[in-house]
Amino acid sequence: MSTLKTNTIQAATGTTVSLASGHTPSGFVPAGGILQVKQSISATASSAFNSRTFTDIPGMSVSITPSSTSSKILVSTSLSWGSAANPYGGVRILRDSSNIAIGPNTSSGDTRATFGLQGVDNAYRLMCDNFQLLDTAVSTTSAVTYKLQWSTGVVLYLNRVNTLQSGNANTVSGVSTITVMEIAG
Repeated sequence: MSTLKTNTIQAATGTTVSLASGHTPSGFVPAGGILQVKQSISATASSAFNSRTFTDIPGMSVSITPSSTSSKILVSTSLSWGSAANPYGGVRILRDSSNIAIGPNTSSGDTRATFGLQGVDNAYRLMCDNFQLLDTAVSTTSAVTYKLQWSTGVVLYLNRVNTLQSGNANTVSGVSTITVMEIAG
């Protein structure tokens, strides 16, 4: 097997590009290629949450520093949660403090979210909702933080079922993740 090592690559146009040790400049990754991946995993079971005001979901935030202003960020989420009777809620994805995608205002007083949580009437069932969103309006090379917030009119628990019973196989726990990928523009 051969190994090629170099500190300088000369492009066909005569432009010289220097490579920093351990880094792949975005100019060498084709548009649509993945430049970097960051993830936050929440494995902590939350206490009861019940609020019509959008509130940060514990552990569901991750920071990334784009290497180019033309980059896009693919946000992937997976929420494990439990509730009891008629569970539902709404989740928003934010870039720093800005909502990056929320549904239309369909009626006065409705809850505008990025995606909804809808479960089964079962205190022992752990639900999982997944969502992906491509943020095309990042336009910065400064660190940005993506986070999830939720709102509900019923009691929700992150990473656990509603009813906990010691030594019972119905007491299920899980993890939740938020993953961001920088995509070359």
